[in-house]
Amino acid sequence: MTVQHVYNLNSSRDDFPAPVYVGRTPLWPIDRLNAWREAHPKRGD
Repeated sequence: MTVQHVYNLNSSRDDFPAPVYVGRTPLWPIDRLNAWREAHPKRGD
C-alpha cells in the first residue's frame, strides 16, 4: 500500500480509519491500517 493509495482511500472511503495529525501531517497507525485491510480483502480472494 503506497502513501498515495492511503491518501486516496482516506478521501474516497467513509469507513477508512481517521488519521492522527502530528502538526499538519496526517498519520495512520499501522494497526488501524492492518485491521481495515483485513476487513476489506482484495478482490478475487
